[in-house]
Amino acid sequence: MEEKDYLLKKNIKCPVCEAKIQVLALKSGKVVRTESDMDLRPRNTNGFDSLKYGAYSCPVCGYTALSRTFDEILRPQRKLVKEQIQANFVPKAEEPLETYSYDDAIKMHKMALLTAMVKRAKMSEKAYTALVIAWLWRGKRELLTAEDEERVAKEEAPVNGAEVMECINTEREHLKMAYDGFVTAMAEEVPPFIGMDMTTTEYLMAALAYEIGNYEDAAKLISRVITDKYVNSRVKNKALDIKDKILGAIREKEEA
Repeated sequence: MEEKDYLLKKNIKCPVCEAKIQVLALKSGKVVRTESDMDLRPRNTNGFDSLKYGAYSCPVCGYTALSRTFDEILRPQRKLVKEQIQANFVPKAEEPLETYSYDDAIKMHKMALLTAMVKRAKMSEKAYTALVIAWLWRGKRELLTAEDEERVAKEEAPVNGAEVMECINTEREHLKMAYDGFVTAMAEEVPPFIGMDMTTTEYLMAALAYEIGNYEDAAKLISRVITDKYVNSRVKNKALDIKDKILGAIREKEEA
C-alpha cells in the first residue's frame, strides 16, 4: 500500500467561518503503531510518518489547528481568529493534496501554532503543537539522512548536509519551546494536558529536558515519575530506560 491508501478526504465544517471543507485524515485502524521515541514521538510500521496528518486547515478563512482540538474553539476565540487571521487570509481554491510532504506538514503545523497564539489557547496546546513541529523536523532529517546514506552506498556524494543541520537546529529550538511551554502549563493548568495525565506529562518533560541539555531538571522530573506509585508500567519502564542516560550526562558535564 502507498501512503495515499492510508488517507481519506474527510468532509468537515470549519468552526470559525462555517464553510464545508475537505481535509486529509488517516483512515481509522489502518496505521499500526510501534515503539515511540524517548520523547513519545509516535512511530508506525506502515512506511510513512502519520504525524504529517495531525492538523486541519480551512482553505476559506485560514483557521488551522491540531485535528484533536480543531472543533474546540470558543466564541471569543472565533472572533480573534476572524479579526487577525481571516481578515488577512487569501482563500485557496485548489483541491487538497493526495499526500503531504514534510515541508507541507511543517508549514501547516506552524500555522496551527500561530492560530493557537492568536486565539489565546491553553499553553499546553501551544506546547504540544511546538513539540509536533519538532517531531516533523526530526522526521525530515531522518529522510534526508537516509537519502544521503543511499547516495554514499552508490558511491555518490551526499547533498543534504546543510538541510540536515537546519533540521537538527530547528528541531532543538522547538523542543525547547515545547519544554518551556509545558513548564508554564504545569503551573497554570490542571491535567489532563492534551490528553496526557500528570505523570505522563512529567515523563515527557524529563525527556525534553534531557534532549535540550537541561540535565538537572530532567533528573528531578524522572525521579518523580519513577517514585510515583500510581504510574502505569509503560511510562515507568520508559522512565527507567532514560534514567541512566540522564545521570550519565550529568557525570560527563561535571567531569568536563
